[in-house]
Amino acid sequence: PLGVTTSSKVDLQKRVIGGRPCRQDERRYHVRLEATDSKSQGVCGGSLLRNGWILTAAHCWKSGQKVDAYLGWHLGNTEPIRIPLDTPEQLKIYKVGFWFFKKQHDLMLLKLPDTATIPHGVTTIQLPDCSDQPKINDVVQIAGHGSTFGSIFTTRRPGFTPDLQCGNINKVSCPQQQKFPKNKYIYKYLFCGQTPGVDLCLVS
Repeated sequence: PLGVTTSSKVDLQKRVIGGRPCRQDERRYHVRLEATDSKSQGVCGGSLLRNGWILTAAHCWKSGQKVDAYLGWHLGNTEPIRIPLDTPEQLKIYKVGFWFFKKQHDLMLLKLPDTATIPHGVTTIQLPDCSDQPKINDVVQIAGHGSTFGSIFTTRRPGFTPDLQCGNINKVSCPQQQKFPKNKYIYKYLFCGQTPGVDLCLVS
């Protein structure tokens, strides 16, 4: 089964295999983030919270990179709205240590400029209620802009799909020591799902 470090309601960037293009009435809070510098470009997904905050993965931004946020990507707009964030020195980033090494969550908050205009149709999402976790076999939705085909032995072309992809998976129990021999407790920090014909991996 696949394992991800994300809530069932708030999404980060993923490659969805066996999914479908998200409908225009789904995931209107989704934000596409592009982090660039002179050597590389990275794409991540995020969720728009209240007051202009974006929840995304901490590993999606490195010191020295510029960040652009795209809103309304799959709402039928002619062009998504691009909102440049502040310069890296001014980015309002609240970053928690990467959980693979510090047993913490890979989370980061970015702040849209106060002058940013939110496109029509874009909505915000509330953080999930931690006391109301999905149960085993509950159906949850995953989403991402990663390429929908390819293998670990070949370069994915294109590397990203222009259509936000959605997929439904069932929650399952996370594997324990057999999958993570160096940290037998790490499964406690994972959300795991498994459904025939649907798969997911993080975009590298």
